[in-house]
Amino acid sequence: MHFSLYVAVALMFSFFPVLGTSQGAAPEPEPAMRVPQLECGNEAHSYFSVRRWPKSFFIDSSGRPLTPLTFDRVGEFSEAFAPVANDEPHGVPHWGYINTDGKLSIPMQFSFAGEFSQGLAPAGVNGRFGYIDVTGKFAIPPQFEEASWFCEGLAAARSNGKVGYIDKSGSFVIEPKFSEGEQFTEGVARVMIGGRRYEDVPFEKYHSGKWGYIDKTGSWVVEPLFDGAERFSNGLAVVALGGKVGYIDKQGRFVIRPQFSGADAFSEGVARVRVGMKWGFINQRGEFVIPPTLQFADSFAEGLAPVVVDQKWGYVNMSGEMVISPQFDWAESFRGGLARVGQSVSRKWDGRVNDAYIDKNGNFVLQPPLQK
Repeated sequence: MHFSLYVAVALMFSFFPVLGTSQGAAPEPEPAMRVPQLECGNEAHSYFSVRRWPKSFFIDSSGRPLTPLTFDRVGEFSEAFAPVANDEPHGVPHWGYINTDGKLSIPMQFSFAGEFSQGLAPAGVNGRFGYIDVTGKFAIPPQFEEASWFCEGLAAARSNGKVGYIDKSGSFVIEPKFSEGEQFTEGVARVMIGGRRYEDVPFEKYHSGKWGYIDKTGSWVVEPLFDGAERFSNGLAVVALGGKVGYIDKQGRFVIRPQFSGADAFSEGVARVRVGMKWGFINQRGEFVIPPTLQFADSFAEGLAPVVVDQKWGYVNMSGEMVISPQFDWAESFRGGLARVGQSVSRKWDGRVNDAYIDKNGNFVLQPPLQK
C-alpha cells in the first residue's frame, strides 16, 4: 500500500514510501484502516485482508473466508500472525492477533499493534510502546513514545522526543538523537536532523529538517543534506533537493539527477516517477521505459503495475501495455498472485469501501458486493 509524500512535508515515521512535490494531487490507492507498511518483509502472502464497510475480514488465495470473525481494523499477515482490532463505542481500538487458523491467538489487549517482524511485533498500552513475542508477552517492556518494526536486527524507537535504534534486548545501540528515523534496508536507515515540530499530531513529529543515511553504528553514510529521503532499493534511493527529486547511490552521489516532481523506490528494476502532472516509469539509468503519460501509477509487483486512466484504475505490464482494463475506483499492487481492487460506497475518505480481489488475468477471485 502506498501513500504520497510531498517535498514540503517531511517523511513521517516509517509510513510514507513516495516522494513528490505538492502540485497536482491525483487519485491514489485508498488508505486502508490498517497499521503502516513493513518495508523489510518479503515473505509469500497466502491470506488477504478485505474491507467490507464497516467491517473487515480475511480470505485465502481462493477467495474463501479464513474465519467467520470480522473486525473494525486489520493489519496484514506476517510470520503467521495478523493484527486485528475492534473499537469500543468511542472508537478506541483494542488490538490482538489472529493466526493462520483464523483463531484469535493473542487477546485484544493493546491500544496499538503492528505486524510481526523477526519474531517481535511493536505493540502499545497506556500510551507507551514495546515489543511482544508470539505468545503475546512483552519481550521488550512498553517504554517508548513510538516504535517501528525490527529490520536487519534493529528497530527505530522514540524516547524523550528523539529517535534512536534498539536491538532485541531493548537497549539503544544508536542513541536517540534524530528528529525522525526509518527502518533499516540494505544496511542503512534514513534519518532526519533538525526541523520543526508539527503542532497538530499526537506524537513528536517533525518537518523541514534535513535527511541523510546512517549505518548500523550510527555513523553517517550519506550526510544529511536532503529535504526528503526514501529507503534504498536496488542500491539507489529517492531524495528530494531544491524542489526536485532524483536518485543517489550509497556514496551520496546522484546517479539520476533531480528532475522529477515525484518518485518512488525501485521495484523489479523500474521506478515510477512524475513529470509535471503525469507519471511514467524509468530504469536504473534514468531512461523512460514507460513514458510519463499516466494520470497516476503505483509500483510494479509481480510484473504488473496499477495505473489510472480517465479516473479509473487498471494494470499495465513492463511494456506499458494495458493488460487489465481501467475499471476500478482503486487498485493496489499484486502480491501473492492477487491484487486488491474496489469500488466506493460513498466518499472514499469516509472509510466506506468495499474490497474485491482479482488475479493476473483480471478475473475476480472475490467478487465486489452489490451496490445498494
